[in-house]
This record gives sequence, structure tokens and C-alpha cells, in this order.
Amino acid sequence: MLGEKNIGATVRFYSSDEVRQSYEVREMLTRQAALMIKLPAPAELIEQLIGLQREYCAKAEAQDLRGIHEANDAFHLALFSANGNPYLVRSLQDYMNLTLPMRAKNLADKDGLSLSRRQHDITIELLRGRDNWALAQLCVEHMQYSKSDYLGRVGRPEPVVTANR
Repeated sequence: MLGEKNIGATVRFYSSDEVRQSYEVREMLTRQAALMIKLPAPAELIEQLIGLQREYCAKAEAQDLRGIHEANDAFHLALFSANGNPYLVRSLQDYMNLTLPMRAKNLADKDGLSLSRRQHDITIELLRGRDNWALAQLCVEHMQYSKSDYLGRVGRPEPVVTANR
């Protein structure tokens, strides 16, 4: 028996208010998580992030969209896990998942990926220093490209496919 196409997925548009509100919470969680990371970060964390960054870059070069998403999220979860509060990390992961449909288009965006890769490199450098405020600001700035892009498309919306839960 042949299954019906697209069963288990819905096409959904997010309003500009939904985007702004969800990103507002994600930005607060991100800033707090970054501020709580003890700097300079342990060498083991830096080495782990360098490896994850290599994987992220390789997936970007291969235009492996799923791999880009998974490597990017792995980078951020490893980074934020260094704050020592698993409840904060879990909340942040929930908001990363919530905003995935809003940022998914940018997985294939060459300019967005280039910016993201540079920001990951700067994040790693900031972990070697002592400026949590600079780290927190960069982490919040890191998500602005996708947010702005999606908000720019709200006037001429493109469907966003999300899995039913």
C-alpha cells in the first residue's frame, strides 16, 4: 500500500509577533547561559568546539542541510553546557527546536553560513579570554540573521514545514 505524501507534516506560517516573542525568550536564555560560562574556558571544551566547528564547516561545504543543522546545534549545546546548569541548557534547547522552522531556510544560505562560521570561530576565541559580556553579546547576535530573514519574509510568507507532535 502506498502511503500518502507529507503525512505527519504540516505547513505553518509564524506571525511576526510569534517570531519576535519566541526569539525574545531564546535571546534571554542564550545571554544568561553565555554569562554563566567560566572564562577562560577549559582546554577540553575549546578542543571539543574546534572539532564540532570542523564538522559544521565540512557539512556546509558538502551542502548537507541536515548535517549543517545537527552540527550547528551540537556546537551550541556543547558551548552552553559549559554553564553548569542543565535546566537552563534544556530550556535553551527547547527554544532552539521551537525556532528551527524559522531558521531552517538559512541552512542553505551561503552568506548566512559564512557569517555563522565566522561567529563560531570568534566564539571559540572569546572562550580563551575573560569577557563574558562580549561572548554573550556575540551569542545573541549570532541568531539575528535568521530572525531578520524570517521577519523579512513574513510579508510574503513561504510555507514552513514542521513535524506534527
